[in-house]
Amino acid sequence: MSDISPEEIKKIQEYADKYFEIDDKRRVTMNGRYITLADPKEFEGDTYIHLGGKPVRINGIMRILAEHEACKVEAYVDFDKHAESDVACIGYSEKEKGWLGWSHRAAYIFKVGYVVHKDSLCTMSGWVPAYEAEHPERCFNLPVGFVCKTMDDCRKAAIAFAMAVA
Repeated sequence: MSDISPEEIKKIQEYADKYFEIDDKRRVTMNGRYITLADPKEFEGDTYIHLGGKPVRINGIMRILAEHEACKVEAYVDFDKHAESDVACIGYSEKEKGWLGWSHRAAYIFKVGYVVHKDSLCTMSGWVPAYEAEHPERCFNLPVGFVCKTMDDCRKAAIAFAMAVA
């Protein structure tokens, strides 16, 4: 059975009607950026919304974006021009005045005042040390003690987090 309440389904559908679209590849997009696949599989107990007249299974990313009322998403890096690397993994929430970073594993919202601590995922690049040394341009990790003083700092923290959990 689905763990999504009828109230949450309604909120997600309203959010989706306002911000999400579905493209010809059955990808859910927001402001032209790929968010997630519109899973065509049907599983008993899954909960669906409708986009462009098509059923779309609700997943964790949709729930997180709707919960925080993200109004803008971005793809922050393009590593492989031959892959579909325009996947949005950071987003801004006007409601919460912060930047979200996410992957399929985790999500977190960064607001002004956040301090990177020693156990924060923001300190990890997501790469092995040898690769980091060869490709520092792909490392977005932040030092322990980094303070988010501005929205741009919050965006940097969201990128570092998203890279670490990707």
